Amino acid sequence: MTRKIIGALCVLGLLATCRKSETPASPTAPTVTPTVASVLINGPNPIQPGETRQFSVIARLSDGTTQDVTSAATWRTSNATTISVTPSGLVTATTAGEANISVTYQNRFASLIVLSLPSETGILTGYVRESTFGITNARVEIVDGQFAGKSVFTTGGGLYRIYGVAGDLQVRTSAPDYVAQTAQINVPPYATPRRDQTLNFDLAPVIPALSLGGNYRVTLTPSASCATKLPPDLGTRQYIASVTQNGSALTIVLAGPEFATSSGKAINQFGGRAKSNAVELTLGNSYYYYYYYYSFGFVERLSRPPVGQWGFSSTSYLTAIGKAAGPASASNFSTALNGTLTVVDAPNGWNSRRTTVNSCRATDHQLMFVR
Repeated sequence: MTRKIIGALCVLGLLATCRKSETPASPTAPTVTPTVASVLINGPNPIQPGETRQFSVIARLSDGTTQDVTSAATWRTSNATTISVTPSGLVTATTAGEANISVTYQNRFASLIVLSLPSETGILTGYVRESTFGITNARVEIVDGQFAGKSVFTTGGGLYRIYGVAGDLQVRTSAPDYVAQTAQINVPPYATPRRDQTLNFDLAPVIPALSLGGNYRVTLTPSASCATKLPPDLGTRQYIASVTQNGSALTIVLAGPEFATSSGKAINQFGGRAKSNAVELTLGNSYYYYYYYYSFGFVERLSRPPVGQWGFSSTSYLTAIGKAAGPASASNFSTALNGTLTVVDAPNGWNSRRTTVNSCRATDHQLMFVR
C-alpha cells in the first residue's frame, strides 16, 4: 500500500514539474488600423476656360503611408458658374475667374484656389476708393486694346478683379457722384507664384466734402428709450473733440473726462467720413472669429462713490459702439447713433475682470458736434 502511494506521489510530482517547465504563450498584439492624418488636393492649376481636368485627393495616414481617396471624398466648389466639380473630382472651367475647390474625407478637410485663365493671360486687381473708403459698385473697364470692353464692378470695400487680360491696358473707373479716372497698366501673363497685377484708384467726389477739421464741443444724449435701462445719474455726457481731416477721412479724439486705457493708449478715438452735406461716423466695431471681439469708439471712466467695508472704489465705465450719421455744415454736425451704450463695472481697472451693469441699444442716441 505504501509503495502505491509513493508511486502516485511521484507521478504527481512529475506532472507538476512538467507544468512548471512549459513556456507560456505570448499574447497576440492587437491590430492597429491607421487613421487619416491629413488630405491634400492635387491637380493642374490654372486651367483654361472650356477645359475639364481630373483632380485627385491623397490621404496621408497615421502610419506614414498615403492612399488615393479621390472617389471617396466629398467635393465642393465655391463658384459653380465659373468652376464646377463632379463627385469623382472632374473639374470643369466655364469662364475666366477662380473658385475655392474643397474636399472632406473622414472629418479631414482640404481646399485649393483653382484659377481659370486663357493661355498667356493674367489678372488685374485693385481697389477703387475715396480716401480710405471703398466705393462699392464702381465700374472698372478696359477701354483700349485687345481686351477693350471687358469690365467688372467693385464689391464690398471697393475690390475688383479682371481675369484673362494681358499687355498694355488703358483702364477707366467710374461711379455715380465721382469724377471718372483713367490709368495705363501693363499686365503680365500668369506665373507661379501667383502675383496679380495691382492698380488702385482714388476717386474724387463731384461735390467736394465739407471741411470739418477743428475743435468742437460734443454732447452725447442717450435715447429716450433707455430711461429705464441706464442709470438715472448717467444723463447727458459732455466732451471736447479734436477733429482732423485727410481728404474725406475724419479722425476724432475726445477729451474732457478720464478715459480708459488699453496697451498704454486712451480709448477715446474713432473715425468718420465727411461728405458734401453730411457725415458718417464709426464708433468701434465688432467681429466674430470663434468668439465675439469688440473695439469701442470710446470708454469713459465714470465717477462712483466708494463702496464696501474697506472703502474700495467700484470703478465704472461707459462704453459706446455703433455707427452714426446725419447732416453737417461748416459749423456743426448732428448725428443719430445707431449703437449700444453700456455701463461696465471693473473694480480693479478697465483691463481687469469686467461686469456689465446696464446696457441699452437704440437707433436714436444723439451725438452732436458744435464748434
